[in-house]
Amino acid sequence: MNATMAVMAREFVARREVVLVAVAAVVIATAMPFMPGLGNYQPDDVRTVSSNTLAVALGWGLALLFGATVIGGDLSEGRFGFYFARPVSGLAVWWGRVLAALLLILVCETIVLLPSLLGNATVLVSSHEWVWPAVIACLVMPFLLLLLSHAISIMVRARTAWLFLDLAGFVVLVVVAWLSVRPLLMMVAEIAVYVIAGALIAALAIALSIAGWVGVAVGRVDVPRTHSALSLALWGTLAVCLAGIAFYSSWLRNFGPKDFDKVEVLTVAPDGRWVEAFGQARNRLDVRRRCLISTADNLWIPVPGPWGGYPMDVIYSVDGSTALWRGAGGSDEPRTLWWADLGRRDPSAQPTNLVVAMDALLALSAGGERLAILEDGTLSIYELEDERLLTAVRLPEGFDRVTPLFPSEETLRLFVRVGHGEGQSLLIVDVVASSGEIVPTGKIKGLGDKLLLMVDGGLQHMVVWTRSEDGLASDRNIYDANDGSFIRKLTTSGFPRFLHDGRLVIVSEDDDGGLSLVVESVEGRDRMAHSIAGASEPTLSGEAVPNGVVVARLEDPSDRSQGLRIDLLDVDSGELRNVGRHLRRAFPWAPWQYGTAGAVFWFRDQPASSRLFLDQTGALMRWNPETGGLAHVVGGAK
Repeated sequence: MNATMAVMAREFVARREVVLVAVAAVVIATAMPFMPGLGNYQPDDVRTVSSNTLAVALGWGLALLFGATVIGGDLSEGRFGFYFARPVSGLAVWWGRVLAALLLILVCETIVLLPSLLGNATVLVSSHEWVWPAVIACLVMPFLLLLLSHAISIMVRARTAWLFLDLAGFVVLVVVAWLSVRPLLMMVAEIAVYVIAGALIAALAIALSIAGWVGVAVGRVDVPRTHSALSLALWGTLAVCLAGIAFYSSWLRNFGPKDFDKVEVLTVAPDGRWVEAFGQARNRLDVRRRCLISTADNLWIPVPGPWGGYPMDVIYSVDGSTALWRGAGGSDEPRTLWWADLGRRDPSAQPTNLVVAMDALLALSAGGERLAILEDGTLSIYELEDERLLTAVRLPEGFDRVTPLFPSEETLRLFVRVGHGEGQSLLIVDVVASSGEIVPTGKIKGLGDKLLLMVDGGLQHMVVWTRSEDGLASDRNIYDANDGSFIRKLTTSGFPRFLHDGRLVIVSEDDDGGLSLVVESVEGRDRMAHSIAGASEPTLSGEAVPNGVVVARLEDPSDRSQGLRIDLLDVDSGELRNVGRHLRRAFPWAPWQYGTAGAVFWFRDQPASSRLFLDQTGALMRWNPETGGLAHVVGGAK
């Protein structure tokens, strides 16, 4: 240690003139507020920005300079033998010079930062947000640049065949680093990305430190020998570190539903056999795995790419046999379409040759055989399995706010908003899949900007909820979904849902303030009302069984953490049957699809989603109508 300190003191004194550069930078930073053209900025802000920028620039510049000259320069010019003529070890020489250079850099940075530190003294006491950025910019990066510059200077000066190993090692380093970080970036695992990136930087710093010391200790005054020792130590150490980091990165992201302890359901197949879910496992930082999970057995399919941030990132055919989604990619990049045949014994994700933008609209036919893609005003319809193009048609001008849905395998229905303001209309247009013929079938006039549409499972009827600009008034009308003809105006409060037999069910407030479940036909006949006594904030979760809707209410209104009480209400008799307590709805969204029409289309009846719940441990549970019990699907405390 004494030898190391002696070498460090000698080098510090020998290179102390660089402090004058820091003093000059302080003068420049102090004088910056008086420069012309900066009159609109606060002097303290200008001085702070100037001193911070100059400190970082000076620190990094000195690190590169010292790294290239503190050992490599003396070694190539024959001045390095002075140290080895004395009883000083290679370790002492290496660390003495490195620490001297690093100490000089820190002294210079501190001098340049004085105007910023003195002008913002309260920040040092009251805030800690600046600590890590300052440590990285003023200590970590200069140290890393110092070591890196030293290694490169030795490699360049030696000019030996070991340079080929260095180039190959650099390529491997970049590839392994990218393969370790990129999957975590695509999974939006921010903490994991920081951990892996920090591990890579630490591994590089450790390897450069060991390599620099070994090079000095073995090579002494011989530059080629120093290079060979440095390269072997550098890439040998990095190989071990990179292998460990790559393994850890792979372990972080490679887990399945059996490892989940937290589950978030994103979408549910119409028949309830599959769900799209985000799962998190213990000790995997913030990495969440996106996959399709079977609710009936142990099958699951990894879904490439992150969740797009909206419910219908995965779409299903009406019979639940097919799932389709966009693959991985940047937010503005075109994405490859993937699909899975969920009816197979061993379903798997299959990439297609079809590439679409993130704003392209997609629709699957009822049986999943056909796919419609609406992008940049062009509608294309494919046979999904063999990707055969059936038709491609350019939509008429003005069809820029469209939502496509399949009422049958041969017909694609488009709901098109035209016009602006209170005079908007909704066009209903059918497109023949085999020929591309566009057939207008109906039009609903006089709709406002704020609009919500709900379509029943068979695309026969729809409810259009038009709200005023101030949101205080609203009209809810029922129309024929084929030709747009008006059927009637809803008089009950609340927003309805369609039952499988075409009737409507609504949670409505009575005149006396009580809540009732109202069941009525589309035409308004055969109206029944069932009181929901003592219910706190009841909501309809869907038709779990024919003529049986799930009603969810707060278990304890004063403590929402207690979850929901779930009951099944028979819409004909009004009889309540308890499903479970202290639960949460696993799929809180309605089965909707966002379209450029600017409206939300409740495009298919999904009763199966109302049979899925999350318990207090975070496990996904499925209610079995036959047994009346809850079965564990995935997740929960281990």
